[in-house]
Amino acid sequence: MGTARVVAVEHCPEEPPGLVADELKRAGAAVEVVRVHRGDAVPRSAAGLAGLVVMGGPMGVADLPALAHLRDEMDLVRSALSRGIPTLGICLGSQLVASALGARVSRAERPELGWGTVELSEAAAADPVFGGLPREFPALLWHGDVFELPPGAVRLARSALAENQAFRSGAALGILFHLEAGAAQVAAMARAFAGELSRAGVDPAALRADTERFAAAGERLGRDVFGRFARLVAGG
Repeated sequence: MGTARVVAVEHCPEEPPGLVADELKRAGAAVEVVRVHRGDAVPRSAAGLAGLVVMGGPMGVADLPALAHLRDEMDLVRSALSRGIPTLGICLGSQLVASALGARVSRAERPELGWGTVELSEAAAADPVFGGLPREFPALLWHGDVFELPPGAVRLARSALAENQAFRSGAALGILFHLEAGAAQVAAMARAFAGELSRAGVDPAALRADTERFAAAGERLGRDVFGRFARLVAGG
């Protein structure tokens, strides 16, 4: 068997696959980062891939008609889903996966921006990636869109404002919150999306204080979660 090949799609430099890619490489996978913000072409097929990762970004499913790369990503996601390839979508990525599975994605009544509590479902205890995690934990929430649970999918997590924060559908895993975001990434997002924080009434100083309080534990949890996903990918 050759090295497991994984494609990770990056939409903006502030939301890289860093922690996810680290764990995939630790498990022996080769990670190819497709940076659409630099003009990298998105593969249209997942043939030959052992895994697919789609990261977050400021655009949304509603931008599909205007953004050719999002349409190409949807083709890639559907290709991976049809082949049963382990697929991880984070934030925007989770919304694309949910949409590809037939779920409705729409604007949230209120955006969730900042650190908040994520509560796992009872079904999460049996999940190969979320099983064994604490029933509740703080995580970075940064989204203005939400998705309905795809048909046949299993809800894994919720938050106060979003009933669906994570789901599994076969080999596909969608995570709306940001377990990959360490302190440096949160600071970069706060700088790049300062207007979004302002419109949502989020105090940057409070966000920094919460990041100092929660980021280290969040990174440990993220390494656990993405390490499990990586082992699923590397194990075929």
